[in-house]
Amino acid sequence: MSQDVRVMLDYAKSIAVSLLSKAYIQGYVLTEQYILPTLRSLLSNHPDVASLLLLLITLYVSLLVLNTASRWMYSIIMSLVRLFFMAALVLGAVWVVKVGRGEDIVKTVGGGMQWTMDKGRQYAWAAAGQVLHR
Repeated sequence: MSQDVRVMLDYAKSIAVSLLSKAYIQGYVLTEQYILPTLRSLLSNHPDVASLLLLLITLYVSLLVLNTASRWMYSIIMSLVRLFFMAALVLGAVWVVKVGRGEDIVKTVGGGMQWTMDKGRQYAWAAAGQVLHR
């Protein structure tokens, strides 16, 4: 029984291969006899059609490249958004651990800004004094 099945499968394979090879050869002959000469004569007699065809091919390729680049840019932008969101969460957790929830954030941030400005003012005056005393 299994021998008969193998013979049937081999016969089906050989028929499929012969049909595919005939179809390929017929398609090749059809292309060589009808399509390519017509295309050559059309492109040689009408250069406007040839330039339009090249323009369409260039447009298609550029749209493919643009599609890939836009997906790449979108993934970079979304990665940056995720990064900033995670940084805000981490900094918020650090804020809660260090300062606590009961502190007034406006006073704390304002005091930190004032301290920074005072230090910057002291640094600027010290640098100006060094420049003037030379």
